[in-house]
Amino acid sequence: LERAWTTEVATAADESRPPSLFRACMHEHAVPLAVSVALRVVWEGSNIGFIFLLRAFIRYLQRPDAEDDKATGYLMAVGLACISLVGGVLFPMSADIVSTIIQKLRSALMVMVVRKATKLSAASADRNKGRIT
Repeated sequence: LERAWTTEVATAADESRPPSLFRACMHEHAVPLAVSVALRVVWEGSNIGFIFLLRAFIRYLQRPDAEDDKATGYLMAVGLACISLVGGVLFPMSADIVSTIIQKLRSALMVMVVRKATKLSAASADRNKGRIT
């Protein structure tokens, strides 16, 4: 994160705007975050698919001729089980990616603050209150 922050400070100075910690974080963690979002979207889609498949399965079971077409019932049951298993894998994977990003950001920010605090002199501490750049 420190390298991304240094790049962001230099880019912000060139563009005459204040540096953004959000931009630096997104530059560093955009790909894992996008993967996590994609996993969540697939997980939500599978939940919606599960609802519709369950509705179709219930309607199938309520038909009087359900005994004649057992293959459809088995196929729907296997589909429901597969969707449950996929959902049980995708959600923890997404949550793990997000928690890893949060831990990395928290520790990187703490390191940056401690490094800055140890480099400040007593005279500049009063002048730079609230600024980390």
